[in-house]
Amino acid sequence: MTISWPLSRQQVLDDSGRPLLVPRVFFFLGGTTTPLTVYKDAALKTPWTQPVKADGFGRFPRVYLPDGLYRE
Repeated sequence: MTISWPLSRQQVLDDSGRPLLVPRVFFFLGGTTTPLTVYKDAALKTPWTQPVKADGFGRFPRVYLPDGLYRE
């Protein structure tokens, strides 16, 4: 089963309420430091390069996760 990362399309703001400039996130297998491959599509065919970066408005792109435990 594929799930969409909960922060996909969410805007990340600083303490002043302004969008963060180029926030990034790395994904790992749950409970480890092993990188987790995440994808651009629900079919899990096109992987993202890590770190996944937000746009100039502080919004992360849609990220799809394989079934299982992960950590950010």
